Amino acid sequence: MNQTLIALKKPSHMKLKLFLLLLLLNVNLFAQNGLGKFSVKWGPQLKGTNSGSISDLIGMDDDFYYFGARLKNDLTIEKLDKNLDNPVNFIFEEKNRETKERFSLFERVYFADRLYVFKTNIDKDTKTTTLLAEEVNKKTMTSVGSDKKIAAIQYEKRREKGDFSIYTSANDSYLMVIEEIPVEKDENEKFNVIMFDNALNITWKKNIQLPYQNTLFRTNKFMVDDNGNFYVLGILYRDKDSWVKKEVNYTHHIIVFNDQGNSTIDYEVKLKDKFIADITFRINKDGDITCSGFYSNLGKGGINGAFFLTLDPISKQVKASNFKEFDMDFMTEYMTEKEEKKAKKNEEKGKEMELGSYHLRSLIKRSDGGAILVAEQIYIYTYTYPCGNNMTCSATIYNYNDIIVVNIDAEGKIEWSKKVPKRQRSKNDGGSYSSFALMVTDDFIGFIYNDNRDNLEIETTRNLKNFNLGDRNGIVTIARINNQGKLTRETLFDNKEVEVVIQPRVCEQVDDNNLMIFGQKRKYDQFGIVSFN
Repeated sequence: MNQTLIALKKPSHMKLKLFLLLLLLNVNLFAQNGLGKFSVKWGPQLKGTNSGSISDLIGMDDDFYYFGARLKNDLTIEKLDKNLDNPVNFIFEEKNRETKERFSLFERVYFADRLYVFKTNIDKDTKTTTLLAEEVNKKTMTSVGSDKKIAAIQYEKRREKGDFSIYTSANDSYLMVIEEIPVEKDENEKFNVIMFDNALNITWKKNIQLPYQNTLFRTNKFMVDDNGNFYVLGILYRDKDSWVKKEVNYTHHIIVFNDQGNSTIDYEVKLKDKFIADITFRINKDGDITCSGFYSNLGKGGINGAFFLTLDPISKQVKASNFKEFDMDFMTEYMTEKEEKKAKKNEEKGKEMELGSYHLRSLIKRSDGGAILVAEQIYIYTYTYPCGNNMTCSATIYNYNDIIVVNIDAEGKIEWSKKVPKRQRSKNDGGSYSSFALMVTDDFIGFIYNDNRDNLEIETTRNLKNFNLGDRNGIVTIARINNQGKLTRETLFDNKEVEVVIQPRVCEQVDDNNLMIFGQKRKYDQFGIVSFN
């Protein structure tokens, strides 16, 4: 059997948008100890998987929700009212009836209270890949005027037509488009940046060349702030062998571009005697950069603890730093007795333990300047196997397991860390029913996910069971952590009570006390609202 690991997909624009909003939520996180009550209100059943499906929440206003969707063979934007009913669709046209030009849907974006479809067109004669924006009237769900040209990339080779990325500032003042232009192997990494205002007018455009070869520098994240400055987070490898072999022969860099891209500050993020395993960052009101993530003592892909740094981007000085090593109790929490015994025996032999395959999912800003890190254990792989008549078949396994939460105070001190037990293993379904929906209130941070009923007794049974689609023991669990780091898990609802199974990655927090959930099964789609009092 051959096995291949699969990289995680880039989050959708709306996921990134909500991530930025979470960074800027001015709430008194964990202000109270009480968790309060919750209730679930379901909307009507809608025609579902036989005729189409919902992929993600694009945006919302005072009256409607807007979703990315597919209706039979058409890609659409679906509008629902606040009662989660009366769907109206805008259908994306792949071919212009007059010019006969063909388009591919690039992204559906809600920006500055407007709804857009971004699409690409490839002109083989001029060897040009063009990005266009089509505005959709939110009231009528029809196209507004003609397409607007946003960006274009000239290419030489068929296989290297370039690509685009779209990012928006948290306050919707700026929309940034990155033109990912083809470069030769030994050339420095370069791209074009086009900055738009909230009416999609160009404010400036600039070709950016990083001081590193593209074969040695891997970009992990772009970000634009509320002032139109943009940031690049990436990994610089010392040599090509380190890239190929994934050795720990690299450094993390945050590159800041101010003054319309004319001023550049390159900051190398490093920890003494530790390897950074995963990192994210945010920009504070005073311009300082807050970095946080996980580190490894061994540098073999696992994690041993969490870190928090505050950087001055001008002087490149570290203003504050803190680390927290995960102790053995935390590492072995929710393991079986046999697994825990083995881990502690290895510790006695001097073998250091690490937690593997954890990925940062959110960095949430506390109102006092602190932060909360959320990570999830995720690993996806594909294997091949013989399936008769000298044929080979393949299957992809999706694993979404425990959640880690780390609470950091305003001084950068890590107050506590907590693990939320979860097992979700599925096959060939894209992980649609796995992972979690995140809810942040004044009183708690919450996670809603598909679960096995028996896992509510994990402290007693020491046997964490997998959630299986269609299992009679299937429930939706709500796990909440209060300001002291105390975890409470209980049943939100039983899957036998409803005719759908939730897709956590489509569920979104819609205001301070309400989270919209989405479920799908057989013939129906159904939305609901979870309210917290």
